[in-house]
Amino acid sequence: MPRPDDGMSKPARMQGRSLVDCIRAQYRSDNEDAARLQNSFSTVLSGQDILAIYDRPKAMFAIREGIAIRYRETKDGMRHILAFLLPGDVCNPNPYAVRSFDHVVSAITDVVVEQIPLSQIQTLFANDGAGQTVLWEHVEMEHAGMLARIATLECHDARQRVVQILGDLTCRSLGDRRDRTSLRLPLTQTHLGDAAGLTAVHVNRVLRMLRLQGLIETQRGSVIVLNPDMFCRLAHQPQAIETIAIS
Repeated sequence: MPRPDDGMSKPARMQGRSLVDCIRAQYRSDNEDAARLQNSFSTVLSGQDILAIYDRPKAMFAIREGIAIRYRETKDGMRHILAFLLPGDVCNPNPYAVRSFDHVVSAITDVVVEQIPLSQIQTLFANDGAGQTVLWEHVEMEHAGMLARIATLECHDARQRVVQILGDLTCRSLGDRRDRTSLRLPLTQTHLGDAAGLTAVHVNRVLRMLRLQGLIETQRGSVIVLNPDMFCRLAHQPQAIETIAIS
């Protein structure tokens, strides 16, 4: 579980507005329930869980820095990554969940998380539900990403699956900043394999082909995207990778 940052009320580097600020922005400045929303920040180290299976969280968690994954594990121990969570993404956007958590949200880098007590959110929404639109937007965006991933798994080969994942993460990491000549994604071959439904052998072969095409470099625990703009385009048309010649 997250550990509080000693003596730190806010993380040193903030990626956009906090979740509290996004929710408050849906209300008039004199709304007392919105003004009472309180957030805190804590650090989760790489490899640790933010939310574990069967948890019943009493706070809503949002990623502020770093990358986390949402995954399920099968009975035979295989992990299936359902989504990558980047700064601004909400780990548990349903403030009214009645069942215990049925999957895991885990940090793959050191992560700073924002926490808001669910009781405060529920009180606010009971009197005025305007802020729920913020959470619904998060749900719909992640749902759309999952549908795109499923379609890629069913319709595309190994290279196209990996390219779609790298392209999606590149687009979401950059946002509107498209002036980057390269981008480091802290992904291992295991992460890519668990997200794309591929073995380590397949992932290794795909990454080698992408290196030969001059599209990526690999370092221990990372993939360096050398042409972020191209990968953003490939996120929506992964089959276009077949038209790029090996340099």
